[in-house]
Amino acid sequence: MKAKRILSILLAALMCVSLMPLSVLADSETDAPDVFDVSGPATPPEDDAPADVVEITQEAAPEADESAPVESDADEPDAVEDVSDAPAADGDTDAYTVTFSAGDHYSVDVYYTQDYTAADETGVTTACARSGDTGEIDVSGDGQVNFRVVVDDGYVLAADPAVEGSYKNLKDQGDGIWRITKIAGDLTVTLAVTEAEEDDDGDETVAPDVIVTSSENGYTYAVRGSSGAVITLTDGAVASVSANNSAVASVTYEGSAVTVTGVEGAAGLVTVSVTSTSGATYRLTVPVGYTTFVFEGGSVRVYDGESKYDVTGVDAAGGEYTPAGTANADGSVSYANTAEYSLVIETKKAGGTYVFAGSADDMAVAVKKEATGATTYYLAGLDLTSALTAPITVRKDSTGTVTIMALLGHTNTLTDAAYNNADDYADNAMAESAVIKAKDGSRVTIGGSGTLNLVCSSKNAIKSGENASLTISAVTLNVTSAKHGISCDNLLAIRSGTITVSAAADGIRTDPEAVDASLGCSADITISGGTVTV
Repeated sequence: MKAKRILSILLAALMCVSLMPLSVLADSETDAPDVFDVSGPATPPEDDAPADVVEITQEAAPEADESAPVESDADEPDAVEDVSDAPAADGDTDAYTVTFSAGDHYSVDVYYTQDYTAADETGVTTACARSGDTGEIDVSGDGQVNFRVVVDDGYVLAADPAVEGSYKNLKDQGDGIWRITKIAGDLTVTLAVTEAEEDDDGDETVAPDVIVTSSENGYTYAVRGSSGAVITLTDGAVASVSANNSAVASVTYEGSAVTVTGVEGAAGLVTVSVTSTSGATYRLTVPVGYTTFVFEGGSVRVYDGESKYDVTGVDAAGGEYTPAGTANADGSVSYANTAEYSLVIETKKAGGTYVFAGSADDMAVAVKKEATGATTYYLAGLDLTSALTAPITVRKDSTGTVTIMALLGHTNTLTDAAYNNADDYADNAMAESAVIKAKDGSRVTIGGSGTLNLVCSSKNAIKSGENASLTISAVTLNVTSAKHGISCDNLLAIRSGTITVSAAADGIRTDPEAVDASLGCSADITISGGTVTV
């Protein structure tokens, strides 16, 4: 009887061993850790997978939880959704964290989405990348952080926030709000705040008035950064003033001065009509709220708007350098030429709208190569000279439309140098042999109700390349050239305006031998309106 009982115990023990999971049996014979993962194949969980992890140990195997979500390869709705209506907390260890520099006289508020009605967090030092639509934590590489820099009275943000890390763009949303897009890792944001300068009346400094139109017109026009302008009559006091587009700017006057002040966050054109006590009436268009470049001799002051740009120094050998900007108290940044390099402002491939005013000794502007977005240049009292290259270049294979507009009431002048001739100066790698150079594939319109003077000392006042088109409309265009005036390899259309060309060689020309008919090029000149004098 005793032997039978021992045999029964041995058989029961053997049966228990045979029923143990193979993974447990295998582990009992090795030095493996005491925790066994039986949740499935050894693949990393998705970022949005449920947080529950099913484990089994030798000491205590948990009972199956029938209510737990089951992972599947099928595209089914997330089983652990709608736990709470609030976005994930910033303590989420999977989130990309943006850390703001600590400092005095400012604080940072954060918005979970692009709705800036009210901040979701105030006075923060860190924020997480989120979906701009839903506000949920986003680690896909498409997340963003929307934040406002709240500056104490008497202080200003001295420069754009400096962002370090993996992201795509820093966008100025106006009113101290910034958006960092496509965040793909942790970031650091450094903020620089300085004490605002005061004028004699104790008021905080605004953008300085830079006179860009002389008194010969019966008034002076002073651009005030991107926020407006001051028009001062020279033949009497202001009798009356009117303006359109009050959604963009307000207009006030006192004595002989008219002040145009942009509405915060707005961008557009405002046409102002001013009548003097002498009886004369003047009409001017004032651009407000756009990315604005104010040239001051050998330097340029930049007021940021929505449209972005690069500032690059170049030399005759084709060398480049990136200049360091100097922050100004009015929020602008200044860049300057050096003894070796001349500045070129390069507008982005994505396009945008830009304003140019003031006078430069040796600088240039260029639309980047292979630009696809529509680009508009507003000229508002610009006198731009380049000793090295074309004052304005639309680089090769730029398929986006480029519009150069001389604004109403403004006289603009572009001038090059003899050294900008590639035929005569082989050592100048930057030579474009034109004042306005529109390279192959470009589509350029020169227009506006103002005046544009082109003074060419090289080869062509305007040169438009193969498979390109040039349209001239409405503008008063005065061309003086040491060789050719308007030279187009492909299509030239003059629709309206007043065009006067004084050239030593051809006044207006196309070159049928320079184009490829297989590309649809035809070397045509069409004049359908306007007054043309050659």
